[in-house]
Amino acid sequence: MPVGTSFIMTVMALAAQGSHESERMTLLQISLAIPETGAAEYEKAMEEETAKITSCADGLKFIDGLKARVRHGSLSFTVKTDVAIATLPVPLSRALLARPIGKATPVFGGGEAFRVLVRCEPTFVAPRPAPSSRDGSAVATS
Repeated sequence: MPVGTSFIMTVMALAAQGSHESERMTLLQISLAIPETGAAEYEKAMEEETAKITSCADGLKFIDGLKARVRHGSLSFTVKTDVAIATLPVPLSRALLARPIGKATPVFGGGEAFRVLVRCEPTFVAPRPAPSSRDGSAVATS
């Protein structure tokens, strides 16, 4: 390969890599507080349910299904707008960029909660904030 060609390919690769640094997105985070017993069962249920998500709107619908399946009151979601990809931990930003928009990351977290993130479509409109309901669900936007 000629030297000029390899130089151009290197510059293009670096430009593509750097283009994500300024990228901003809307993220949906779904969180499930880890119960004192049966944590593995809840993590499995969350993994199975969130794997079905194909859009952020879908993610909001799946929360109800997850609530019914895990019967655990500490489920919440948050919509964050204008999040800079560079502000996220590298493994998390890679996981988000490696999957199509609308697909959930694998379940992560531990300690206090299991979580997934979904990179939302540009047309997604965040729901209006609502007060916490009596079943422990919460909604927040920013």
